[in-house]
Amino acid sequence: MKKNVLFSVVFLLFHVAVFAQGRTIKGVVKDSETNERLPGVGILVAGTTVATTTDANGAYSIAVEGEGKQLVFSFVGYANQTV
Repeated sequence: MKKNVLFSVVFLLFHVAVFAQGRTIKGVVKDSETNERLPGVGILVAGTTVATTTDANGAYSIAVEGEGKQLVFSFVGYANQTV
């Protein structure tokens, strides 16, 4: 049974580095109710095969090419969230 609780995406270490029309997005994923960091959250650049997961501390880093891309966050027991 999936919770209807959405997890919040906190870009604490939000960093954009421009290299050949691309950028690296870094952040930390936390539960919106408990504020606990979530390890193992899947992160996918929508419409591509580029993906990563959060580390043991809920942190992630993902390279994104082009403008206007969306990130899809998924975790067992939570509803997917697109940012």
